[in-house]
Amino acid sequence: TDDVGFFCSPVSTEYLLAAANFNLDQSALLDICKKGVDSIFGGPREKERLYSLIDKFEEELQ
Repeated sequence: TDDVGFFCSPVSTEYLLAAANFNLDQSALLDICKKGVDSIFGGPREKERLYSLIDKFEEELQ
């Protein structure tokens, strides 16, 4: 979740739990991030900005 104050669990912890419990690799986690962007209520500019951040992060991993 992205509501740390309510759920006491930052999104980074949620990704770690998902990776550990479902045996997900970095590629699968990045796909989940991108699907998350698909489902936000932001407009096209905000989605493009988020995709750009994910792409930049992915490039830095290599």
